[in-house]
Amino acid sequence: MLKKPKRVNISIDMTPMVDIAFLLLIFFMSTTQFRPPEKEQINLPESSSKLKAPESKIISVNVTKAGGSSLEYRAGGQLAHVPFFGPEDFRVRLQEARISNPAARIMLRMDEDAQYGQMEDIMRVLQEENATRFNIVTDLKVSES
Repeated sequence: MLKKPKRVNISIDMTPMVDIAFLLLIFFMSTTQFRPPEKEQINLPESSSKLKAPESKIISVNVTKAGGSSLEYRAGGQLAHVPFFGPEDFRVRLQEARISNPAARIMLRMDEDAQYGQMEDIMRVLQEENATRFNIVTDLKVSES
């Protein structure tokens, strides 16, 4: 009668694989950008609204403290950052953005120290262009308790 050869136990050390997994995790965590850096610095006004702004399909109207104005939207898969000067230029740029992105929501991001007249002009043009549904982006007010 033939005897089966005795099976040899194999031992694999998992320590190097765990080390590599943690190194890769640390590398990807430290190099990932969760949100692209803003082109302009805008200090948003505070409000008590807890509604979150949508992340996709948006046309963002940005107004800085110094009075610089721009539109950001996706056109053909690329992010377009278009400055505008005055209400009539804004009207033309808005029409271009709405043609390239008809289902997009309009988000107004205005610095809290910017002149109110600019916001008034933008809102008037939006109303004239039948874009009466838009969101004004604010920061959540921190309650002092």
